[in-house]
Amino acid sequence: MVLTARTIGIAPIRSTEDALRPWLVPFLSRLWSLEKTVSNQTEWHSSTQQLTKGKDVQRLKFSVESNKEQLTSVSEALKQLSTLDTIGRTVAKLKCTLDRYINNGSLSDGCCPLGWESFSTSCYLFSRNALSWHEARDWCNGHESHLVIMMSDDEWDFVFRHTGGTFYWVGLTDEKSGRWEWVNQTPYVMNRR
Repeated sequence: MVLTARTIGIAPIRSTEDALRPWLVPFLSRLWSLEKTVSNQTEWHSSTQQLTKGKDVQRLKFSVESNKEQLTSVSEALKQLSTLDTIGRTVAKLKCTLDRYINNGSLSDGCCPLGWESFSTSCYLFSRNALSWHEARDWCNGHESHLVIMMSDDEWDFVFRHTGGTFYWVGLTDEKSGRWEWVNQTPYVMNRR
C-alpha cells in the first residue's frame, strides 16, 4: 500500500506539471523580460538623476563663483570708500590745524578742538574719564558743550561706531519732569532701531 500511495501521489503532480508547462514557459519568459525592463529603467533613472544632480552642482558652482566675484568687488569698493573717508577726515583735521596756526590758536568755523571728532556740524569728545552723569554734564557745560543729543539715525550710527561697546553718558535725563528728555528739554521719543 505504501507503494501505491506513492505512485498515486506522484502521478497527479506530474500530470499537472505537464499540463502547465506550455503556459508556464511563456509566463516565465515574460516575467524575466519584465525584470530586465525594470532593471534597465532603474539604471536609466539613476543615471538621469546623477546627470541632473551634476548639472545642478555645476549651476550652483557657477552661482557661487559669480557671487564670490561680486562680493570681492563690493569689498574692494568699500575699502576704497573707507580709505577716501579717512583721507577726507585727515585733510579736514589738517585744515583745522593750519587754520589754528594762522589764527593764533583760535578755532575757525567747522573745526573741532584737538582730540575731538567732527560729524556733520558738531564736535564730539569720547572721553575715557570715569565720571558720574552729573559730573560729565558739568564738565561738558564748563567746556561750552553738552552731553550728546542724538536726533538722527546718522548721528546714532556715528556715536555707536565710536563707542565700540564702551558705555558713555548721553544727554538724557528724567530729573526735571519725571519723563525722559534731552538736556536741552527736547522730549525723547523711543525709536526702536
